[in-house]
Amino acid sequence: MENQQFEQPEWQSSSQQRYVNTDSREQQGYGPQPGLIDPREKIQPTRRRRRPWLWIIGAIVIIALLGSGVQAGLRSITSISSETHTYTISASTLPTLVLNDDTGTITIHSGAANSKVTIEATKHFPVFGGSAPAVQYSQDSNANTINATVQNQNGNFLSFGNDNVDFNVTIPANANLKIHTETGSINVSGVSGTMSLDTATGSITANQDALSGQSTLQSNTGSITYNGSIAPGGNYQFSTDTGSVDVTLPANSSFHVDASTDTGSINSDFSSVNVEHRGVIGGDAHGDVGSGSGTTVTLKTNTGSIGLHEGQ
Repeated sequence: MENQQFEQPEWQSSSQQRYVNTDSREQQGYGPQPGLIDPREKIQPTRRRRRPWLWIIGAIVIIALLGSGVQAGLRSITSISSETHTYTISASTLPTLVLNDDTGTITIHSGAANSKVTIEATKHFPVFGGSAPAVQYSQDSNANTINATVQNQNGNFLSFGNDNVDFNVTIPANANLKIHTETGSINVSGVSGTMSLDTATGSITANQDALSGQSTLQSNTGSITYNGSIAPGGNYQFSTDTGSVDVTLPANSSFHVDASTDTGSINSDFSSVNVEHRGVIGGDAHGDVGSGSGTTVTLKTNTGSIGLHEGQ
């Protein structure tokens, strides 16, 4: 049988005719082959997916900053109130003032002989989220010891670090003092007696005073300055961890002195005091001024200078 070749039916359109690509360059695949990409064509970068958690972290940081700013602003708005208490002292006894403060400046000055004890307390506290610190007062039955203690009851985040009580005290010229504050300076002028002045962070300044017995002026961080006299037979300590110690005593005083500093210098106006330097930093000083008379003066600082001066 002879082979017969059938022609394509006329009713089949040309669009339905199968197209056969005879180009060998394109038969290897339908995508552009390596090395055949036109370098002039712009390659569209792949769009990265947005990370919403970055926006969340950023929002949290902004809110925290705004919140801290608002808290600081509220804490800066303070209110002030004051109160005054007056106590009568028995004329036959030497009064003693015991004062304990958390944060605040304490100023004590002398009044007339056998005068009353007047304690003025000025309270600072935040308007928002706080109340005025309470001060507890008492006087013993012998009428010679007066106590004043600050009781700070504000502990929320708005009042933290923004409550303090400043004291201004008038006391008879002859009185004993037991004064303590955690943060604040202590200033005493014109008082004669046994003194224990102590502050954790702050300076101590005592002018025109007369110390007796076992007296201590001590600070952890702050300078110590004393200008006055000392009674014979007493033991007097002036010390701080960080700060200078500067003591001025009358030229006719009699005492034995021991002084030391780990980092700093020592200077003495009394020629009988021997100062020894520890190489580059630090020093010690020892000696008897006058007859000594069993009176001891101790000057000490870990970091700071020491000055022992001769007054009038």
